[in-house]
Amino acid sequence: MLTIKLRNITQSQVLIEKKSLLELIQVASTTEDIEVREEATDIPVEGIMTLAEKGKAFDFLYDTRQDIYTVADVKVRYK
Repeated sequence: MLTIKLRNITQSQVLIEKKSLLELIQVASTTEDIEVREEATDIPVEGIMTLAEKGKAFDFLYDTRQDIYTVADVKVRYK
C-alpha cells in the first residue's frame, strides 16, 4: 500500500513529500510513460537581498526625523 501525505496550499494546489512523489511516479510508470517537469517558483535568496538593498522600502530608517526617542525616554536601565 502506498501512503501519501498531502498538505493543502490552495483549493487547487497541494504539497507532497518528494519521497512520496517518487514512489507515485514509480508506480504510475509501470503502466504508462511518465514525464516529470520541475518548475522553479522560489525567488533565490540573492534576489530577495538585492530587492531589499536596492528597494526604497527601508529608506525611512535613514531619515533622522524618525528618531523620536531619546535617552531621556528610557524608563529602566539594564547593566
